[in-house]
Amino acid sequence: MPSPLNFTEGEVCDLLQRLGLDNPDPERLAILGCVKSCEVQSGPGSGKTTLLTAKLALLAEQWRDAHRGVCVLSHTNVARREIESRLAASASLRRLLEHPHFIGTFQAFVDQFIALPFLRQRDLPLAAVDNERFARRAWSTYEGAGVCQSAKGWLKHRGDEARIRQIIGGLRYADGSLRVDSATYPAGLPGPESATYNELKNLKHRLAKQGYFRFDDMYAMAERALGKLPYLAATIRDRFAWVFVDELQDTSTVQCRLVEQLFPESHCVVQCFGDKNQTIFDLNEDAVVAPELFGKRTVLPLSSTRRFGSAIAGLASPLTAAAKQTLVGHPAGPSRRNTIFLFSRAAIGQVVPRFADLVLAEVPAATWRGREVCVVASRKKVRALKKDHFPLSLGDYWAGYNPDVAGKPQNPDTFLGFVQEARAQSASLKTGAEAAHTVMAGVLGLIALVNETHQPGQPRTRTALRDALMAAGAYPEFQQVLWALTNPATALSAAGWAVEIPKLTATLAAVIPGPMAGAAQKFLAWDDQVVAPPAVAVTGAANQYLHTVGGVVLPLRFDSIHGVKGETHAATLLVETFIHPNHDLASLVPVLAGQKHGSELPANDIGHCLRAFVALTRASDLIGIALFDEHVSQKEADGMAAAGWNVERLK
Repeated sequence: MPSPLNFTEGEVCDLLQRLGLDNPDPERLAILGCVKSCEVQSGPGSGKTTLLTAKLALLAEQWRDAHRGVCVLSHTNVARREIESRLAASASLRRLLEHPHFIGTFQAFVDQFIALPFLRQRDLPLAAVDNERFARRAWSTYEGAGVCQSAKGWLKHRGDEARIRQIIGGLRYADGSLRVDSATYPAGLPGPESATYNELKNLKHRLAKQGYFRFDDMYAMAERALGKLPYLAATIRDRFAWVFVDELQDTSTVQCRLVEQLFPESHCVVQCFGDKNQTIFDLNEDAVVAPELFGKRTVLPLSSTRRFGSAIAGLASPLTAAAKQTLVGHPAGPSRRNTIFLFSRAAIGQVVPRFADLVLAEVPAATWRGREVCVVASRKKVRALKKDHFPLSLGDYWAGYNPDVAGKPQNPDTFLGFVQEARAQSASLKTGAEAAHTVMAGVLGLIALVNETHQPGQPRTRTALRDALMAAGAYPEFQQVLWALTNPATALSAAGWAVEIPKLTATLAAVIPGPMAGAAQKFLAWDDQVVAPPAVAVTGAANQYLHTVGGVVLPLRFDSIHGVKGETHAATLLVETFIHPNHDLASLVPVLAGQKHGSELPANDIGHCLRAFVALTRASDLIGIALFDEHVSQKEADGMAAAGWNVERLK
């Protein structure tokens, strides 16, 4: 059972004052004082992370159990770092960063406590848990002679080589039964009785035996471990008395299953923070279904926002389609001309310049220079060229937009690339933890290249490598070499590289087999291009529209709604695109005109509404919507004006 704790209103207010935070309103008081499992329905910009940190601080003040801890599960390292940096502010709060507590991502939790120990117990090698490295290894194995002949016949009808690479690179274990599917092919592989499926399954098993996995494979391994080792779940739940889930709307089905299995209310207090109205899914999914964790516990609202004022709050509230909620804007928030632009086919090119003019007229320069101005849409890329589907995608609004430029950069292909990334992290994050993890990932990649035969007993994790080097007496020198390579205060040069890399290989020689030859030698090579300074930009960055008026340059970034989720902008323009079977914003006209609430829309349009809600709650100062005028009647335009929108027709 969880340790009995109690937080009085006086204790809450006293702690917040010591933390330099405002006294809470009744909603925040209820959340901070709650000592039972609950679900916090937190609106956009509500200061959820600050509130969660305050709750952790309250726990730290009263925590006396040396054997049970607090577990905080986030979805990104950015969120984890933000919580950690706030807790590190005082000695009493820093205790939550140590054993028996855990603060980290779902992926790190699953890896550390379940999946990786399970793989080691079965003496499976671990060369890489990384989607990109898996994809490269999978493709080279797939291309091998005599492998997957039936599958190759099936795959050639799925698309060109790039598409086939995606399918092969997406091969994953789907659940604890180790059923195989592809994360990049929603239509599904052929049936399990087919030769094609069995060839692809054998390919996946072969890669697993070599130690190559995707990130989502770890969830399948975790489910398998919990099924085969009944004591494991009990051991984990006995470790954690309180569990917090951050950004509940982003939890996947398998993550929800793991939380429910590991942390029942009979043993743990589980408090989930999220916004049901920000549950948005890929466009290929048939329906928008909130994560399974929603609605399982008492719901506590968090309606007031620190991001924007009452004007934006009033316009966004009708779009809360999944969980009807009236947002409360910040009292000091600005009230500006939030505008719906109605454009004709010939006037679509005026949409972005007119919005940019509005930003310059309405938003203080200090605001838009400190935060981005963005143009966003549901559809980034054209999938059909049919005249009656105008406007199709984000590119219709600016010919310079390139939908293929975006996404997470690939992991470095060389050790020098890992070192460069680590140095950048040290300089920007002002902490050595992320940099150390990055450069160690490069060292483990080197070991995997040297140990291609996967001899047992070779280090495959940071901990195992450290222990092996310490046992060999080489760890101090190893640390000195890594520091010399990654210290951002010193220049990185070919001459320095030629000195330090032999030292690195000498320290590693005690724990890994074989010479640094072939692929390993290439991986360690110096490359002037990797460290070359970037060219000075004379135009905007990729997908950045530059609007110039009287010598003032306003950059506007083009991106998808998924791409800006979680961000805060100075101003945001949402533009209409075609999402089969209709235009996304056209289906929302009754809501924008005050005729309906988003929760009253047909099921097929709920997804459009939730994406619009996410887009329009990014901005602190100004929002805009671009609608094709053929989709809006004069009566509906009048309704939009009555609802608080400024309506402007572009001709």
